[in-house]
Amino acid sequence: MLQGKGMFIWEVQKCDAGDPARLVALARAAQISHVILKLTDGTFDFPLPAQDTGGRLEQMTDSVIRAFQKAGLAVWALTHTQGADPAMEAHRAASRVLKWNLDGIVVSPQSQYVGQHDRAARFMSTLRQDLGSQRPIAFSLFHDPDSQDQPALPHSRRFPVDEFAGPADILMPQVYWIALDGGDPAAALRGNYEQYRRRYPDKPYVPTGAAFGEQYGANKWSATPQQIQMFLNQVRALNLPAVNFWSWQHARNDVRNPYHTGTQLWDAVATYPWPPAGDAAPDDVQPPEAADPFADLEEIIPPGDGRYLDGIYGRFSTIRFSTMAGRHGPVKYAVTHPTHSTLWAQWTPGIVHPGKYEIAVWVPGTHATTRRGRYHIRGVTGQDSTVMVELDQSRYYDKFVPLGIFDLDSSRPDAGAVNLTNLTGESGREIAFSPIRWRYLEADQPASLADGYDAPVGTGQERALDRIWPGAWVDALGFGTRYRDSEQSQAYHTGADLNLNTPRWDADRGAPVWSIASGTVTFAGRLEGWGQVVVIRHDPTESEGNAVWARYAHVDRVQVRAGDQVARGQQIAVIGKPEAPDAPYHLHFDICTSGVLEQSPGHWPRLDYYAVITHYVDPRDFLQRYRPPAHLRRG
Repeated sequence: MLQGKGMFIWEVQKCDAGDPARLVALARAAQISHVILKLTDGTFDFPLPAQDTGGRLEQMTDSVIRAFQKAGLAVWALTHTQGADPAMEAHRAASRVLKWNLDGIVVSPQSQYVGQHDRAARFMSTLRQDLGSQRPIAFSLFHDPDSQDQPALPHSRRFPVDEFAGPADILMPQVYWIALDGGDPAAALRGNYEQYRRRYPDKPYVPTGAAFGEQYGANKWSATPQQIQMFLNQVRALNLPAVNFWSWQHARNDVRNPYHTGTQLWDAVATYPWPPAGDAAPDDVQPPEAADPFADLEEIIPPGDGRYLDGIYGRFSTIRFSTMAGRHGPVKYAVTHPTHSTLWAQWTPGIVHPGKYEIAVWVPGTHATTRRGRYHIRGVTGQDSTVMVELDQSRYYDKFVPLGIFDLDSSRPDAGAVNLTNLTGESGREIAFSPIRWRYLEADQPASLADGYDAPVGTGQERALDRIWPGAWVDALGFGTRYRDSEQSQAYHTGADLNLNTPRWDADRGAPVWSIASGTVTFAGRLEGWGQVVVIRHDPTESEGNAVWARYAHVDRVQVRAGDQVARGQQIAVIGKPEAPDAPYHLHFDICTSGVLEQSPGHWPRLDYYAVITHYVDPRDFLQRYRPPAHLRRG
């Protein structure tokens, strides 16, 4: 059975260049326990032989699989079956599993199977016969099962869910919360889980979440790091054995993601702690002491504590809480209600240190039979409304169960507050209102201030003078100017193109590029169409009050990495050449006030002038306003 966090791999050559040692190192650092590689597509091996001249990609796939296996990771196959020749497709998929002695296979049937119930049954029976009864088969469907197999639909228009899911050992649905408004990953997971549990109550359920972004025409969407955390919180609350994400190549440096082109999505998965199922530390064992002075912060609030409140809604005056003793203090419980909240409770911890906290609920061994305890967490950073996590109390017995890990905004009086009612949609069950624990995990970095902003080019002596573009440097284009870009399409310019205006052609080639202020590097790498790019989130000045993001593009010999702290006047790169063959050497430099460059370092509004003035400011005017005092300028 699968355990822990997993990643799908689609095109191995696009996953950190298919370097086996690097892939293993990244998997270990991210606590990845299993990987699932696409190995067949219909009746063809994958990588497709027609696109793999000389078999280079097949050899790379072989090396990567063997490296993962040697490192102790579980390795599974993924097959996309299309149903044109189901028996042949099953034989092909099984042959790939047997070739490498893989741990299992994930079957992802495509839309051609709609109405093809006999073909689905033939594929699964052939695959089972080839693989035997001991090797597990997982079924992976993109849509919710009920939406694809409605009784109201004629048989010829239904997707053969039962024909695939019935013979499968594991349900592995693709729970992608894709929506133009961002989507709700926890709600999407809960809805999908309920449908599968109702149809196949005895089959293990291992969901696949989204770690990708996409763009179709004007429609853009991407999972966010915060959504991935919310998804994983709900996975843990459901006590699921494992979870996967699609996919390795999309989570790391995907230049086609409209918002997250770096490793932000990968990092969200990698940094989420996942203790092996059933191997959590006993509740009376304290975490090891850390050097951080706040690392031992832990609060447990039971009913009866001054920070706990509860009540009964007036029109339900006959409803009462019951109370019993518990290991960590009193426990209250009540009967669940299918349609109304008849009583409520709130725990308010009074968080004073910002950072990441694990919030966990003590579930007693009795009077906790609800399968749908709906906990609402308040004061989560970046969330105007509450974050809801659904917990199946009936699965646990006298233990703390995590609701998840949350970034809490200590400036809000309700930071980390938890609300719970007896509205669960169930009749005849009981819900426990029990002690809740907040355990500090990680502090936010203390706020820092910049001592001013300098130009990104020029000598130290030139930048110490009053001239904004120092020495012979000029802005060859200008902020907001309409022009034809390197693709010969119209665009409004988001910043400045800085050139050294001398008779010598390309005199600015290799000239140093300096950080304009103190700050943190949020991106350093190559972007398609841009070449090498550095984005820095610069600290605010005391008078300006807000951080800004500066993009330094078309650079070379980059000297910083994402996460590095930089100082004003520190060299970060040299001026390079844009990717367009006829473009001269220059530094593209812009300043963003909205944070869109942290989400999407290659953001480019083109002819959307409103987007230009919404996200960017004239860099010359900005530097003019926030120059350091003369005695602090570097000479």
